[in-house]
Amino acid sequence: MKVCVFGAGNMGARITEVFLNAGHDVTMIDIKPEFTERGKTVITHDYEFLVSKGKMTAERKDELLASLKTSVDRKDAADADFVMEVILERMDLEMKVFRFERSRCYFEDLPEDQKKEETMNLRNGFNFAKKVMATGECDLLILDEVLGLVDQEVISREEFIRFLQSADDETDLIMTGRVCPDEIRQYADQISYVENL
Repeated sequence: MKVCVFGAGNMGARITEVFLNAGHDVTMIDIKPEFTERGKTVITHDYEFLVSKGKMTAERKDELLASLKTSVDRKDAADADFVMEVILERMDLEMKVFRFERSRCYFEDLPEDQKKEETMNLRNGFNFAKKVMATGECDLLILDEVLGLVDQEVISREEFIRFLQSADDETDLIMTGRVCPDEIRQYADQISYVENL
């Protein structure tokens, strides 16, 4: 499948990466070459990190990067099978990004002592998200890979469901992760999948 992603910022680059990993040819488009180059650098850095940790071969990294094209011309989306826009359209938006995770390794690969420290960092992040949701401080809250915290039992399903039940109707919530238990699934208005065909 040919995919086009409009927007080469951090989120656009990471979404592009997901499509590449699933085996698709991706064109990443933005308004300036330096933006698309930065997005490609983010993806390349992520792959190089996986290679350095033995999670990916150098050959696989090269294959994936060969499937990535960048452009500043929206006409390059004309033959795409799927187009995704990852661009802020309201320029008056205030956006804040908080990262509580400290390790660059996969949680399950950490030694036990580091897992304890990282669990504390991740729990602090989740408590912060609960505060943001309870006070209605934002219109959109994105909890990237939060379902992985539930899967790794950093957060219990019961605690996470209580969080979902307390969600403010005025705040949209986006959750990502590879595993979504049925108990959590029922709280979603929409579920999207990225699959390797």
